[in-house]
Amino acid sequence: MESYKEREDALGNFATYITDKLKSNGSVKKYLDIDNVSECKDILKGIDEVLKQDEEIFRRNFSVKVYGDSKRYEAIEGKIIKIIKDFSSDEVLNDYNILKNYTYVYFKGDISLRLKESKINANDFLGGIAVSSKDIENIKEIKVSGSKLVTIENLTSFNNYTGDGGVIYLGGYHNSVRQNLLIKIYSENPNINYYHSGDIDAGGFKILVHLIRKTKIPFKTLNMDSETLRENINYAKELTANDVNEINRLLESEEYKDYTDVLSTIIKLNKKLEQEIIF
Repeated sequence: MESYKEREDALGNFATYITDKLKSNGSVKKYLDIDNVSECKDILKGIDEVLKQDEEIFRRNFSVKVYGDSKRYEAIEGKIIKIIKDFSSDEVLNDYNILKNYTYVYFKGDISLRLKESKINANDFLGGIAVSSKDIENIKEIKVSGSKLVTIENLTSFNNYTGDGGVIYLGGYHNSVRQNLLIKIYSENPNINYYHSGDIDAGGFKILVHLIRKTKIPFKTLNMDSETLRENINYAKELTANDVNEINRLLESEEYKDYTDVLSTIIKLNKKLEQEIIF
């Protein structure tokens, strides 16, 4: 553990926590079985390798690469991801590029893609198109013909969306592959407006801020305001105690200052709203 303590990431934070606990005779069984030294070493190695994995890789291929065993990572993945989640400074857990299957990015609306020798216009497909994460790197050019691009948090809402502009459903949190895709779109279409639409709750705004932080794109909110919450109040759900605590924490953060009005309204009305209600 000592060799990891100087790192400024989830593994460094975890190593510091565990060594402090052990030195004070505290329990660490929530994370590690210290009687199983072999598993402890595999967990530490797994955390290290997951954090370093900057390209998407299938779970079993990753396991062979790290352990020489196609099933070892799967056996301890839950423990590894829990530790990364609990000790990461990032508010939103990434997918970390370890895949069971390929993930897909969905496009619809005024977006044209050029992949190697082929050109595709998403407007030609009523339900949109999906490009696997493996093929994202082969996109040579992306042109948004309309005046805006909208990223949507929920797949059902993506399917129901009938507004103008280009629309993207990213299929989860934004790992490096999806982040690089958005950065590429922004670099090739700098003069359009960028919007994000998600749930009107703590999670929705955490995903939005994470998106802005990772891509440096000035996303505006779409249907994530106080007026939308009030208009759909009959479909909203009451906040849990955890919701209240989390939103109050966001209200104290400088990163969320642009969303003070809607976050305060969520608290005032004691309501949160899922995106599917809106469209």
